Amino acid sequence: MKRNGSPGLLLLAIVTAIVLLLVARNWKAAAPRLSETLRARPEAAVAADEPGSPAGAADPAVDGPGPPRSLPGVGEMKRATDRHAGQVQEALAESP
Repeated sequence: MKRNGSPGLLLLAIVTAIVLLLVARNWKAAAPRLSETLRARPEAAVAADEPGSPAGAADPAVDGPGPPRSLPGVGEMKRATDRHAGQVQEALAESP
């Protein structure tokens, strides 16, 4: 008769425990730096739903360059795509 459980399940439990311990260690190491940052820059803790503070806003002088602040609208992207498609069709028509 086969017993319930397997060495794979035990291995999974051990690996999970090790990963959780490593995560806890890193969390403890990062927590003091995070609290110092929030104390030094209280504006970093501003809620995202307040007016004038977009979600994920960061100080570029501290955090470095980031993603563009605004993305093109759908209409602008469609016009650019149509322009490119026209250029491709022209190039195909000119080719022998």
